[in-house]
This record gives sequence, structure tokens and C-alpha cells, in this order.
Amino acid sequence: MRILLCNKNYYYCGGVETLFLSTEKLLNEKGHTAIPFSLKSIANYSSEFLQYFPSRHESKLLRTLDSFYSFNSASALQKLIDKFKSDIAHIHNINGGLTFSILPVLKRNKIPIVATIHGFKYLCPVWEFYNRKNGICEKCAGGKYYHCILNNCSNEGLKRSILLAIDSYFRDLFLNFRRYFDYFIFVSNFTRNKFLNVFPDLEDKSEVLYNFTDEIEDRIVKALRKDFLFIGRIEYNKGVDFLVDAFGQLKSFRLIIAGEGKLLSKLSSTSSKNITFLGNLSRKQIKEVIKQSYFVVISSRIYENNPYAVIEAFAAGRPVIAPALGGIPEIVENGKNGFLYRANDADSLIASIIGAYNLDEEKYLDMCNGALQTAKNKFNRTLYYEKLINTYEKILREY
Repeated sequence: MRILLCNKNYYYCGGVETLFLSTEKLLNEKGHTAIPFSLKSIANYSSEFLQYFPSRHESKLLRTLDSFYSFNSASALQKLIDKFKSDIAHIHNINGGLTFSILPVLKRNKIPIVATIHGFKYLCPVWEFYNRKNGICEKCAGGKYYHCILNNCSNEGLKRSILLAIDSYFRDLFLNFRRYFDYFIFVSNFTRNKFLNVFPDLEDKSEVLYNFTDEIEDRIVKALRKDFLFIGRIEYNKGVDFLVDAFGQLKSFRLIIAGEGKLLSKLSSTSSKNITFLGNLSRKQIKEVIKQSYFVVISSRIYENNPYAVIEAFAAGRPVIAPALGGIPEIVENGKNGFLYRANDADSLIASIIGAYNLDEEKYLDMCNGALQTAKNKFNRTLYYEKLINTYEKILREY
């Protein structure tokens, strides 16, 4: 089977790209031909298909217009299809990069479209159901995108909020995703239910398929120290400042923070001495630092759907402390493979950290084994492949 895989980026820079690149590798290993289609970038990995990737305009004005509708992407995709006709297209994140301009090209060439829905972009202009004034907010769901402007939801300011709202109205009016996507894969039941609340007609053409990881440990490796680990973007929405404040009250507890982001400079210069910032790490380094940790901590203020920080922690046999928010309670079972705390509640977070630190060795190892078993049951590549191929075959039969 030839599968066209479309995503804005062709390099690791987040959970979406982790799944996108891992799926390409998995499909090729199973004897299929996975054809990536992304934007040109010096950060891209090597591929025989790079020559077909579209480039973005150098001009700031043209780049802004290009983020709504990319003629370059549409033209480049047609050239790729002329050379390598695919059986099916699998869409990940194409917003603001490849754009929805590629969807009419796929339909014109009679290629069915499967979309993995990683977040809430089609319901919320800023993806996250979050605004800077009031926190979690779902006012835009159903097409009321003007709330993005009224609440100035983008963390890049009002101008960006206006552009994102316009983009959402433009997309719904001219390139409505429901007319183009033939099938929807959601990464959590939570995400799927949010979409079904607005679009109940998606019930019969959607399913839930959790993300997967390529490597799951065979056994538990004992942590040498009780180091807590945060790994991800150092951003306000990820609650890193909230986490740093908590460990500022727990000065005998050690927190390791791995990642980059807008708050890195400020937090690294003002945090207490029990907090260490590692900066950006390679994929190999990330896996190693997880293995060396005691617990992985999630501190998000926003809905998380099926976060790779949890998946990779479990795959290494490490339990997680996370907010009872979004899709997290589907995978983190309080007291079994980690601890759940009340979102945005400092006292609840601190209590969970102290409870984790005070676990006796037997209970801690039980949690480690619970984490590893969750990874084997829910996030293994064999299960993911079987379900994904069944989905592809079902769509091809019905298309």
C-alpha cells in the first residue's frame, strides 16, 4: 500500500512530529511505501521525497498570506502525486504550513483522506481551548471564533489572535474539513467527545487510536536518585512556572527540567538551587534522562490529549504525576501507575510530589511496573499498526 503522510514539519519538534515520523518508519518496516510530504527546512531528515517538498516565501507578508492558502503546497503535491500516486492520504498537522490548500488536490485525484486529530485546532483558533484571561475556554467551539479576538487568546498578542480567528473563518467557509476528511482518528476519547459535542455526525466515521512508542523497556531499571523530571516546552500553557514555584517550596526535592521555550531564560535565572535546567536534548538523551528519573511530572494548564511525555515515561517504566485534565485520566491511574492532582492547584500538586517521594520501595516498584504494563497494553507499535492498517483497509473498501 502507498500511504501519503502529510505534516507541516519533517523533523522532531513535538508530539505530532514524533507520531508522524514513527508512523512513517513503522509503515516502511511493514513493507508499505510511506511517502512524506512536508515543508522544506534545513532541519528536515533525509528522504528521497525531499525534492517534492514545497518552500515558503521569504517575504513576511507573503508568508502570512501563505499560511492561509499555499499555492506552492498545492502545486508541489500535484507533482508528487503525478510521480507517486498514493492509495490513501494520512493528514496530521497541516495548519499554517502546508495548509488546507492540499485537500482539493487530494480530492481531485480521488485519494481518500484520513486525519489524525491531535488537538482542537478545528474548534479553537489557538488549538488549546485556552485564553489568557480566564484559562480553559471553549467559547469558539461551533464557529464562534470572534471570541479569540475578544479574549486575545493567542500568547503572541492581539494581532496574532485576529489572524488566527480570520484563518478559522476562512477555513470553515472555503475549505471545511468535514467536507474533505473521510475519516477521523482521535488520540484520546476526551478529544473525540469534544468534537462529537459539536459535530455528532462524526460518530460513525471516527475512532480513538492512542499514540505509540517505538521502544518499550523489558524490565524496570531502579532509579539511583529521587529526581523528578519535567520534559517539554518551557511555556506558560505547560505550567512550568507553576511547577517551579511548587519545587521552590520543596527545597530538599530535586527537579530536572529538559526542553526549550519562552520562559526558559527567566525561570532558569530565578529558580531555586534544587532545580536544574538541561535545555534542548536529542531523542536519545531524552530517553536516557527519563530512565534516570524517579517520577516524570506534567504541569499543564491546558487540556492534554495523549501526551508523549506520559507515553515515554511509561515506556521506560517510570510513573507520572499529572493533572486530572483532558485525556490524561484515561491513561494515568491514580495510585497504580502514577498520581493525579487537581489541575492548577498548587497544594494538590505538592501533596502528590511528597506522596511520591515518601513511597516505600515495594510500592514504588509496583507503580513502575504499572507504568510499564500500561505502555505495553496501550502504546505498543504492533497494536497501533494493526488498528491503523485495519482503518486504512476499511476506508479503501468504502471509498
